[in-house]
Amino acid sequence: MRTDLVNMLALFACLVAGGLAALAIVPQDPLPRMLLSRVGAEPAGWVWTTDARGVSVPIGDYRRIVSLNPVADHLLLQLVPPERLVGITAHTAENHPDGWRFGARARLGTSRDIEQVLGLQPDLVIASQFSEEAYMARLREAGVVVFDLGDTRNAQTTFANIETLGLLLGVSPRAARLGASYRRELDSLARAGALRTPLPGIYLTQVGGVWFGGTRGSSYGDLLRLSGVADLAGASGYRDWPQFSREQILSLAPPLVITREGGRAALCGDAVLSRLPACSPAGRVIEMPDAYDSDPGLGLVQAVALLQSLLADADSTEPGF
Repeated sequence: MRTDLVNMLALFACLVAGGLAALAIVPQDPLPRMLLSRVGAEPAGWVWTTDARGVSVPIGDYRRIVSLNPVADHLLLQLVPPERLVGITAHTAENHPDGWRFGARARLGTSRDIEQVLGLQPDLVIASQFSEEAYMARLREAGVVVFDLGDTRNAQTTFANIETLGLLLGVSPRAARLGASYRRELDSLARAGALRTPLPGIYLTQVGGVWFGGTRGSSYGDLLRLSGVADLAGASGYRDWPQFSREQILSLAPPLVITREGGRAALCGDAVLSRLPACSPAGRVIEMPDAYDSDPGLGLVQAVALLQSLLADADSTEPGF
């Protein structure tokens, strides 16, 4: 992934140096009415890009931005003056450890909150892959520019999201600095994780009585790898966020399980899963005490640092230390 990121940043620098001319796209649709009301007509040489759904969107100096994307919430706070971010997801405001950073901004539940979104008078809405197209179309009909940022699953997509938002908002140099800072932090954590002897383990959490993992292709896979945990699920061919049966979890036989707060009682209190090596006196079940582990964006840095600290604490309490 390191090579991919270096190549991506090199391409990014070339695009900035070239004035983004290579990304100019002939728009398929008229300029949104809200922007037309400002400029009077479509200006010559207007530069466009496309979002994850293939919709043409003008690159511009947007002044009232609403985010319906939890990863974009945090990126936008780093990329634009704070007064330009007028609405964020309720998930970030209510569930994320850094939700306090967003102050009293409007909180939006879903893309279905059309009237609430329009009431904020946005000129740009950042959507996610989970935003329903019918509701996005209604926002566009109301004259709002809507941009689907695309996949938000791990560190690699976060680098791409930073680059994309930098381009869309006309702040590519600022985005390049943010991306470089994010990479330095992850690289530093990776070096620290490499110093410990890898301990085989899995990420596991229970949702509605069903067990789910997190492995290669997801931020949970990044969390394990950067923390120095050998991912047993990934090594067994699982990807992304697999749903596990009890028998599948037993077959992985992890001596270490990373889970959310309260997960140990659910795991080791289960009549079947209590037989896991992780639940034995020699095993480990480490609970992540906050929600950083579920953030596939900038919060991955805090999640890895926290897990490394918890692993070190577990090492120090081993018998004979």
